[in-house]
Amino acid sequence: MQSGKVTLDTIANLLGITKVSVSKALNNQPGVSEVLRKKIIQTSNELWYLHKNAAKLAKSVSKLGIIVPKRFFLDTDNFYTKIYYFINQECSLRDISLSIYLLDPEQEQSSSVPLSLAQDLSDLNGLFIAGEVSEDYVRMLASYPFPVIAIDFYKSDIELDPFFIIPGLLEQSGHEF
Repeated sequence: MQSGKVTLDTIANLLGITKVSVSKALNNQPGVSEVLRKKIIQTSNELWYLHKNAAKLAKSVSKLGIIVPKRFFLDTDNFYTKIYYFINQECSLRDISLSIYLLDPEQEQSSSVPLSLAQDLSDLNGLFIAGEVSEDYVRMLASYPFPVIAIDFYKSDIELDPFFIIPGLLEQSGHEF
């Protein structure tokens, strides 16, 4: 971790790219390759870069998302419907907006996000994944510059936030679900 204030210039100089490229990547704008975007996001996280709108976001209503594969939300029982309902209730009590995004099998296979999620990406402060999705899809979601937390599944070889590892650790210690 670096001491002192981390700026777009700090990240740009470290990576040997322009400040504009860093800004585009961190604001999820076009014009930066996915490989470079991931590298910029990773570097900004490692340096504890604080986005210029962070203070404004902290004072305003936060926005979270929950992405659920359609096969678990519409095609089966109402388990994930209940999870969404109760998370939404808790969010409402805390003045947090929660949007739901249903993931089609084709989108998962092609590693593309639902249109509504693509439109909301720059406004999100975090994302829940409810119901197991492919490893490649989890990796793609994990590259976004906000916390991504899995609900009800575990992939041991993908590094996410600590909440992600709880089911796996319980399973490894003999707990049955």
